[in-house]
Amino acid sequence: MSPGPAPDQDPAETISRRKLAAAAAAHWSDEDKKIFLALLAQHGDDFKRIAASMPNKTTVQVSNYYKSNLSELELEKVAASAPKRSPTPEAPIDAPIEWKELPQYPGSGVMSPIVQSGPSVSAAPTAGHSQVAQSSTYSTNLM
Repeated sequence: MSPGPAPDQDPAETISRRKLAAAAAAHWSDEDKKIFLALLAQHGDDFKRIAASMPNKTTVQVSNYYKSNLSELELEKVAASAPKRSPTPEAPIDAPIEWKELPQYPGSGVMSPIVQSGPSVSAAPTAGHSQVAQSSTYSTNLM
């Protein structure tokens, strides 16, 4: 809930101030436009990154500015000239998990997997609890 107007202030005046503040943030100064073009050339059409570098602009404002000036300023060409970011590598969902043995330090509390051979162990269901499958067990090494 937003704070109300001060007791000696007209509520309409508070609304007018909010509208003025929003309008000021929506205004694009010449400096804002220069910064936007430089960031567009650096980040392409990643509006979230561009807005993060422009403290007075939101992602929506950056996106709207881009769309409204796309053909006039040839922004598509500027965005296309940006260096391509390599995609974040994603591990396949069914990729096996590899475990490495970590050095054992006394009192470190390092969790190490205990490798089990054979089928998975499942816990017996108890009243009000569902059955849980466990494929490995962990031990705490506290020497």
